[in-house]
Amino acid sequence: MKTSKRNQALVAGLSLIIMAVAAMFAYGYVFPLVEVEGDPVATWNGLTDNRMLFFAGLGGWLIIFITDLLVTVSLFYFFRET
Repeated sequence: MKTSKRNQALVAGLSLIIMAVAAMFAYGYVFPLVEVEGDPVATWNGLTDNRMLFFAGLGGWLIIFITDLLVTVSLFYFFRET
């Protein structure tokens, strides 16, 4: 299936937007709530107290990983000379 450069650019752009939102959630919201710098016991307590939030943060990182792959592949095909 042949895709146009416009579709490849749309996939890359939308993936970057989704990646940015997921990063704001996973790194900007979840991480400060569960991690206590310099205190591993408090960090462990934060992880166990906010278990669902921690797993939601992991889901955010998974979304970041998948969208990063989408951006890479779509930009590869966008800039590839045929």
